[in-house]
Amino acid sequence: MIRNVQGHIDNQTQSDVGRDRHGEFGFDNFYRIDTIYSWMYKLAKRSGGVASVVKGGLTSEGRHILGVRVAHAPDLPVVILEGGVHGREWASTAAAAFVLDQLVAGEDPEVRRLARSYEWHVFPSVNPDGYEYSHTTAARMTLMTPQDRLWSKSRARTTVRCHGADLNRNFPHHWGTTGVSWDMCSNLYPGTRAASEIETRTRMAYLSPLLDRTRAFIALHSYGQFLLFPWGHSTSR
Repeated sequence: MIRNVQGHIDNQTQSDVGRDRHGEFGFDNFYRIDTIYSWMYKLAKRSGGVASVVKGGLTSEGRHILGVRVAHAPDLPVVILEGGVHGREWASTAAAAFVLDQLVAGEDPEVRRLARSYEWHVFPSVNPDGYEYSHTTAARMTLMTPQDRLWSKSRARTTVRCHGADLNRNFPHHWGTTGVSWDMCSNLYPGTRAASEIETRTRMAYLSPLLDRTRAFIALHSYGQFLLFPWGHSTSR
């Protein structure tokens, strides 16, 4: 039991420690989305042409969902890796950034083999609106807004007092069949219809041309020590 959640929130947003090999970015702290995006561009620029920044979608607040494509050769099988579909899960965004750094600049032989065996598309935050909202409201939580640091959904306005949908539950496959809530203010609200959210539609448009070559789609979440296999609507693989 954590008795002082606000204290932990204050501490995790105060420091800016931890740096990469160039002294600019680290993996023991949580960064704002613009800082992460800036680091991604620098990482790609230093990769010698192996990595490139890609636009994998658009958000309701006009942000790009940026990722990095890592490819040592053409027409390799594809692996999609994403973090941050739930804004509050900062650790998943940091973990995806760490994996990306290792794929581009890691020195471990096994990591190098994996990096060269697949074409990687890594998106540290596929819900940057929610991620940024959880950061900007974390320092001013009150009894009236206790959920802001724990914001999970997208940020599109649904009603006067409710925003967003659970982007994890907004995709068309068996949409709305299980594990959802039809309360528009709920964290489990799947949207007004399948692919109702611009984040979902634009991500689908990006991913569709890759499907024939895709061998794995890995979504990082926090917290919990789980490895979850499809499907969410059924107990069968």
